[in-house]
Amino acid sequence: MKKLIVVALLAFSLFIASCTLPGGKAGTGTLVLKLTDHENLDYNKVLVTISQIEVHKDGNWTIFSSNEQTFDLIQLESVAVLLGQQQLPVGKYTQIRLLVTKAQVEIPAPGSQVTSQLVDVTVPSDKIKIVREFTIEENKTTELIIDFDPDSVKQVGEQYIMTPVIKILTPSEFEEKIKQNKKKEINASQQQNVSSQTKKKELIIELDDYGTYPNKVTVNKGDMVKITFKVRGNNVYYGGLDIKSELFDTGKIPLGGTKIVEFTAEKTFTFTSYWPSSSVKKADGTVEVV
Repeated sequence: MKKLIVVALLAFSLFIASCTLPGGKAGTGTLVLKLTDHENLDYNKVLVTISQIEVHKDGNWTIFSSNEQTFDLIQLESVAVLLGQQQLPVGKYTQIRLLVTKAQVEIPAPGSQVTSQLVDVTVPSDKIKIVREFTIEENKTTELIIDFDPDSVKQVGEQYIMTPVIKILTPSEFEEKIKQNKKKEINASQQQNVSSQTKKKELIIELDDYGTYPNKVTVNKGDMVKITFKVRGNNVYYGGLDIKSELFDTGKIPLGGTKIVEFTAEKTFTFTSYWPSSSVKKADGTVEVV
């Protein structure tokens, strides 16, 4: 009987030990949060102060970080900076919440010698909630990148309001975003080079009932062509002219009036002037593309 009691006490002691020793605790893993942003063309600065970060699991919010930090989102394009790193119990989490205590944007200061000024931005409820499931695994690190869109700052009357659009990215998704941004930059640069190499040809052609002056103009293929058609104030007997071609129809141009047409030169074509609202042809002209 004594032996049975001793065995029972020993088993109970081992059970208690398993509940109190570190090896018996619920497992933990590490969460690393970083912050990045999209390109913004409206502001030179978008300052956001984040004073607390919380994560949501099993119906409860847990403070992940209470280290107040201020970021200029404009400086974070294609860059991910550390928001915080913390050990959390293993399991599935469903949301992240940011407490934003201050937000400002830099805008021009009209009527002042100062070139710009910072104005306050309202963040509804001062909290930004991000719904995204993620899992913390035992003895493993989970890295997530909060992708903040500063274009969500809009002016409403005299106020500026932030209704941010935020995504949660994994490191691989972030790297893919960087690659796509670089491709866009390269494409934009190439298009700019092509545009700078494309010449713009500006021409003036006068017309009356008896002809076009000059009768033929010559441009290079690929040129951006701008033609100003002018109807002379004499030798026009129907109140104006309408110039038509396969590329454009000016509609009625009154006596002494002008009309501008623009196009990219691809092939030689002719244009014809008509009395307005009629099929009566008056004169032809040619745009020769070489």
